[in-house]
Amino acid sequence: MRFFSIAFFMIILLACNQAEKTVSINDKFDALEKIVGTANWQMVDGRDTSYVYFSRLADALFNVYHYQIDKGDSVKSIMHTITARQDTIIWDWQNTKLFLEDVTDSSISWQETSDEKNMYMLKTIDSLHLSFIFPDMHSSIMKRTLPLATFLVRSHYDYLHNTHTVDSAIVPPRHLLKK
Repeated sequence: MRFFSIAFFMIILLACNQAEKTVSINDKFDALEKIVGTANWQMVDGRDTSYVYFSRLADALFNVYHYQIDKGDSVKSIMHTITARQDTIIWDWQNTKLFLEDVTDSSISWQETSDEKNMYMLKTIDSLHLSFIFPDMHSSIMKRTLPLATFLVRSHYDYLHNTHTVDSAIVPPRHLLKK
């Protein structure tokens, strides 16, 4: 009898260890937010610089704004979304639908819905930098910048006054600015 009890206990223990851990959509969105945050990112791709602002609006929704700065103002702004559809997460990015393949503590993998060979990846370099890797394996470095409103105000100020306060975390006191 004791043998059967031990065998039964071992079978239960093995079955529990083999059970797949399902991660809820909300947990996946939380994991996405740990990497990209609700933050503004400068994306440098060769000689082109643009900005990507991730804004989590609900448990299962991010708005993603992709824009450029010209003469101190945001231009060519495009809004994309990351949303939950049934049991998957879809990112509408640059006229391409991507579905979330995997998210870990340091990376996010996206796969094109139309071509499963095309993968996009966001990898954490450090707390201020991400690497955005495209299907052709070239990558863009993304640098966390100031919060969006502060960034846009400083960009406009820099354009008007020929300064570079958007590149620093601290705005110089008014009496130190050259007139």
